[in-house]
Amino acid sequence: GYAVKKGEQAFRKWFSRINEMRSLLKKIPILALTATATLATKNKIVRALEMDTCEVINQSPNRKNTAYSVQAVTGGAHQTFGPITKELKEKTVSFERIIIYCQTIKICSHIYGVFKEEMGEDMYVSTGDITSGMVEMYHSRIDELNRDNIVKDFSIPNGHIRVLNATIAYGMGINCQGVKSIVHYGPCRNVEAYLQESGRAGRDCSDMCKAVKLYSNVMLKYCDEPMTEYARNSTVCRRTMLLSYFQSELYDIEKPLLLHECCDICQRHCHCDGTVYFLFGFGPHQIQQVLDNIDKLFTISDIHKYVDIWHPQIATEILVAITQVFEDTDFQDNDEFDDEKNDLLTFWSWGFDQDDELLANIPLELVELSETDVEEFESEV
Repeated sequence: GYAVKKGEQAFRKWFSRINEMRSLLKKIPILALTATATLATKNKIVRALEMDTCEVINQSPNRKNTAYSVQAVTGGAHQTFGPITKELKEKTVSFERIIIYCQTIKICSHIYGVFKEEMGEDMYVSTGDITSGMVEMYHSRIDELNRDNIVKDFSIPNGHIRVLNATIAYGMGINCQGVKSIVHYGPCRNVEAYLQESGRAGRDCSDMCKAVKLYSNVMLKYCDEPMTEYARNSTVCRRTMLLSYFQSELYDIEKPLLLHECCDICQRHCHCDGTVYFLFGFGPHQIQQVLDNIDKLFTISDIHKYVDIWHPQIATEILVAITQVFEDTDFQDNDEFDDEKNDLLTFWSWGFDQDDELLANIPLELVELSETDVEEFESEV
């Protein structure tokens, strides 16, 4: 599906010309398979292969054991992943396995560096006679030995790697075990990639898993329209909206029995006592932080300083509640947040030091490219 969709690229052009071969093999049955494709992409494939009279067999890509969430970020990586590094230090190899997907090699390396800086020696555990890292990164430019070690460890549910920072290079065909959460630090360029990558959680179990997408307005400039719509949606069930791009029959979508296990939007309408802690949302951890620091919370800045909250709306709601009780904060009804102005996260261009050991062997040109562009770049040099 991807090859046909990107058929205009020089090194993929032959995929979009398979129809010419079919004209020479008129009596030979043809079977076309694709893993994840939207309705629009399926139509393109049918037209490109000139299979207008073909029979189409669809299987819903719905993953019932995955709860979806979308959250805006207004801080840098140190602030965003602070709670994860803290919990990883405490739980070590019992920490639930997470994949953090990044859109470029540069961002992937940067996030790895953040974990390394925050955790220091605590990032490593002893496994037998060797010391192994609980945090690794995976992209198209890492060496083959390291790549094989990561793939092998992730094929074991209880492997020592608990956090994997990865690009789309960690993709289809890889045996992925024990992953309970997928975090996208920046949205994918399209919903097909997002569905594939978020689907790597919960493959080997029926336990409730989470797919959290973090974004800013800057990031959305690089996404297609469906991905942007999905990120900015605040009223429609995320599962329903995501699947609407892939299947026309939405009436029979199978959802979790409990609304809070479906998505962050459905969770608002759930009246049971359960909840899914969406990693960067407002849960028991944040409630305790508010109670512990209530004497210090007078402004939005105070909320961000003392409570692990990065969504401006949630921070505002916390301050409103405090104001209603104590009436001594600096909150004003006309307080507004300009996502562009407050966006401390730049999607494609962090400060880059060519002497950084993490990036020493990566050509500068590749660091600025997304993984979807790397293969095209390498084919031209």
